[in-house]
Amino acid sequence: MKILIAGGAGYIGSVLVPKLIDRGYDVDVLDLFWFGNHLPEEATIIKKDIFDLTEDDLSGYDQILFLAGLSSDPMADFSPSENFISNGAAPAFLGYMGKRAGVKRYIYASSCSVYGFTSNELYDEDSPTVSSYPYGISKLQGERAAMQLVDDDFSVICLRKGTVSGYSPRMRLDICVNTMFRYAMANHEITIDNPAIWRPILSVHDAATAYINSIEANKDISGIFNVASGNYTIGEIGDLVKFVIKEELQIDIHLNIKHVHDLRNYKVSSTRAEETLTFKPQHDVQDIVRDLIRHRDLFSDFDNQSLEGKITPQSLPTSMPKDSVLRTRHSAHRVCFFGTYEQNYVRNRTLIDGLRKHGWNVQECHVPVWEKERNKTGSYLGSLSLFIRGMEVVLAYIRLLFKYLFTVRPYDIMMVGYIGHLDMPLAWLLTRLPRRPLVFSPLISLYDTLVDDRRSFAEGSLMSRFLKWLDRRACNIADLILLDTNAHIDYFVDTFGLPRDQFVRVFVGANEQVFTPRPRTRSQDDFQIIFVGKFTPLHGLPIMMQAAQRLKDLPDVVFHFVGAGQLSHEIRAIADELALNNVRFLDWVEYERVPDCLAQADVCLGIFGDTAKAGRVIPGKLYEALSVGKPVITSDTIAVRELLTDGENAVLCTRNDPEALSEAIRCVHNDRPLLDRIAKDGHQTYLANASEDRIGQTVADALRELINTC
Repeated sequence: MKILIAGGAGYIGSVLVPKLIDRGYDVDVLDLFWFGNHLPEEATIIKKDIFDLTEDDLSGYDQILFLAGLSSDPMADFSPSENFISNGAAPAFLGYMGKRAGVKRYIYASSCSVYGFTSNELYDEDSPTVSSYPYGISKLQGERAAMQLVDDDFSVICLRKGTVSGYSPRMRLDICVNTMFRYAMANHEITIDNPAIWRPILSVHDAATAYINSIEANKDISGIFNVASGNYTIGEIGDLVKFVIKEELQIDIHLNIKHVHDLRNYKVSSTRAEETLTFKPQHDVQDIVRDLIRHRDLFSDFDNQSLEGKITPQSLPTSMPKDSVLRTRHSAHRVCFFGTYEQNYVRNRTLIDGLRKHGWNVQECHVPVWEKERNKTGSYLGSLSLFIRGMEVVLAYIRLLFKYLFTVRPYDIMMVGYIGHLDMPLAWLLTRLPRRPLVFSPLISLYDTLVDDRRSFAEGSLMSRFLKWLDRRACNIADLILLDTNAHIDYFVDTFGLPRDQFVRVFVGANEQVFTPRPRTRSQDDFQIIFVGKFTPLHGLPIMMQAAQRLKDLPDVVFHFVGAGQLSHEIRAIADELALNNVRFLDWVEYERVPDCLAQADVCLGIFGDTAKAGRVIPGKLYEALSVGKPVITSDTIAVRELLTDGENAVLCTRNDPEALSEAIRCVHNDRPLLDRIAKDGHQTYLANASEDRIGQTVADALRELINTC
């Protein structure tokens, strides 16, 4: 039998091809050899692009295997356009041309990534495919195109593989078990980004077996098949890697546990492959790690980037059709994030981390000023305090200037984050020679926040006029302004006379290293409603107190208010006056503990104030609750409706109306299916619109367009 393997010089092909040759097959390998040639001499090599193939090229083959394309999420995210061509269009074209040339079977390398983020259920081939990121979507496109070709004379088998791991002559160290092994051996430490996330793992040798069984399957068999050696949580994989290395090499490995959000979470059943293709996996994670240990001397250069499977400008062929991707990587992927911004504030972190996820090189030129105080109201805004802040800012700018001149590497765009209004003039000067675009992410209007919303300064006062001028001036000198809602953009346009096309809407999102879905750990004795915030007028806390009074007849309903701020004393006084025995107060907890508080909640509250600003923003607490997977109740405003829909992914009620809020809580109180559905849909809405990945994509697109026009 004569077989053509497209992409056969890669990670899996370098294991599969020798096995096929040993079984007597006549194997040709079509590949561009971006990462070298590790194949046996008996394999026939064809160095050619798939799209250059003709029917004559494919005539005479009995079967074709498609192992080509981009092979991971980071590679797909680096160039989504090339990803959809390589993983969607290329397999469709190859299958179509092969069928026309008389090939009898086409085997397509798909992925379990098509399942996206699931609810820890065991998925089979008939389960929903809800992937929302480029790699998973493109694999599904390739699958569907291939299956369209099935008829009585043409068989198609699509293998949805788990995360492949283990030793291959064409080694990769960027995939799950291999990555953990790499860092365990290099640093004696493994970072577990999210221990609760599920992954199906597939030994590279079991993967080769699955392809061999597909080749040798009855000619009438077509279909989609999950193939995995086993399902594991990321935490379990880390434990097993640590255990085997200790057992085999007597090396102690430290596990660094984090809680980073992931767009993928799935475990799969391989029953169909076992029954139809007689696929019987032989290797578990422990076997994979032992195999890596046996071969470690062959790939012990853990700093070798060619082992990471990454696309670099040097590794791509000159014939690559999307050469603009390379230009973009060199000319537009460098950002200097500049100023006295609050370094760990969620708006700044989601911008920085989102851009980095999409391949941008973000260097931070930062001197701290504003993060020294959480509550920036009351005495913080007094005359003496403002004078001290002014001196701190002057000293900070001297330090910033030296840091910029002596540490900042060449960049293409400067971005100033929150709170950066005072930083903009210096940033503007630094981007004049040579001229580079300046982007501002103010998050708020200082005038709106401190004069109209919090009433810290009187309208018409010298300070109010200064703040209004500062807002306008900071925005005027920016080439691009990032704001969180269209309603907020409208305010800036109307109030400060700014052009609408100077703005791009970018949702705020949540810190996904902290706010990840986690199970409820408490008993079901009460119905907990949680609010977390700084107790400002925007929040509408008196409305929440009045709603709590109306719900005293429900003894299991308990309100928990976490935080403190401008109105703390006033709100506690209202609770005492109304004798609210169903209200609990908890002062600020450590930021990393907030998700644990949210995890205990049945419902998370947003904002209900009647200030104008409350109608223009989506508060950070909503993103955090959605990211954790909790149902939210908040005011029905124009801004909120840019993201949420009442009754679908949130419960929205009339703002500044305690009766409406109490009725909304009554509605969901005894309806657990409704709460669960809203929580699930809210989380999916967050992933699709406000995740770090989506934010990074939105900002990256806007920055590319800015560079092209400047």
